Amino acid sequence: MYVAVEGAAGGFELRLTDGSPVRVDGWDFGRLLGGLDRFGHLAASNQGGSLVLLSGRSGLSGAAEGFQRGLAAAGWDHLVVAPTTDVHLRTGSWLDTGGQLVLDRGGSWRTFPAPDAVHGVELPAMTADGQWTRFRTSEVRSTVLRGPDGAPIGMEFLVGADLREHQSQMSRPHRGTTMRLGESESTWWRSAQDLRDGTDSSRPAPWPERSAYVVLHGNAEGADFTLTDGRTVGMSGDVLARALHDLRPFRELMAGREALVLLSCETGAVREMGGVAHDFQRTLAEFGYRQPVVAPAANAGIHTHRGDGTWETYVRGDGRWEHFSSGAALALGRLPQEPRWVSFDPAAVRSASLMRDGRAVGVTFWDGPEPAPRHEVTQGMRLPQRTFYVSAQSAVDGSLVVHAADGRTLHVDG
Repeated sequence: MYVAVEGAAGGFELRLTDGSPVRVDGWDFGRLLGGLDRFGHLAASNQGGSLVLLSGRSGLSGAAEGFQRGLAAAGWDHLVVAPTTDVHLRTGSWLDTGGQLVLDRGGSWRTFPAPDAVHGVELPAMTADGQWTRFRTSEVRSTVLRGPDGAPIGMEFLVGADLREHQSQMSRPHRGTTMRLGESESTWWRSAQDLRDGTDSSRPAPWPERSAYVVLHGNAEGADFTLTDGRTVGMSGDVLARALHDLRPFRELMAGREALVLLSCETGAVREMGGVAHDFQRTLAEFGYRQPVVAPAANAGIHTHRGDGTWETYVRGDGRWEHFSSGAALALGRLPQEPRWVSFDPAAVRSASLMRDGRAVGVTFWDGPEPAPRHEVTQGMRLPQRTFYVSAQSAVDGSLVVHAADGRTLHVDG
């Protein structure tokens, strides 16, 4: 969408209904415009989430920057594009109804807010029509998501109505649960049915309360970014990790977090090299991040239809939330008799070697004696050659039981 207004580097010229002129700075103009109903109707339907400010030299100093911050304060997180010189509209011939925006010599377009990249590294990606291209992390559009206390809880890489909806939803408390839906079911229908039946079909979300969220479009083959020039580009999991690592808000977000939840459809579907979440976590680990990654194996999202003022996630069909952890990364487990999940260091889990004829042929995670003394559980058995055995107690829910050095008993999945 476009906003045309007289102005310069220091502010904007407006005219009141009585004809008298007034001059306002960018902050006040942004708040004023953001509060107008007519603007709100236009902005709500602006799926691109960007606004071109047709005001000469407004991108040269603080006018456009203040304007963007004023809009954001009024609830409109739009990307503002502004010129550094005078701008003109050049119309086509009478046979051509189009036109173009022309900047004076030496001018350029600047974007606000500018992506907060550390180095602005260049990375490979693929365009919507399947062509290879390259982008810089200083071109990636992102928004910090904040919880009910105003503290950062995640980063969003969607724009327009999707961004505004998630900002509203995730500003509420997290319910700590996740819902599994049929392919044709809606979150509203399932929530209403639970309310009628007096049941709760949701299950505890398989990640810790102190987790970071990354929200973007994706599938089993890659994830998407929207860039400041309007392009949408797709990338593999390792490129996604390299891009996020170069964004300063991501580095700040991950401090003190136990896990990272990748809210991006199907990114956890492939649990081997080439899988989006698989490669994403391994590359983050190379940069020193120890948080495990949780990602959905099917279509997933969030909703607020429980009617209790909270939000929760959902995953469709036979999908589930997959855990990814490698190298020095932490792992995730559930405390017995409690719904919550916690992170733990796999290197600090108690274990002992399984021995046969004085030679280690496996490992046991039992706490105390097993159904045979001194872990000689393989003695007398006819074992296939070159087989490594793992022995662990199983819980009634099918999880495996391990014991941490700090005394915690943890239930983990396979």
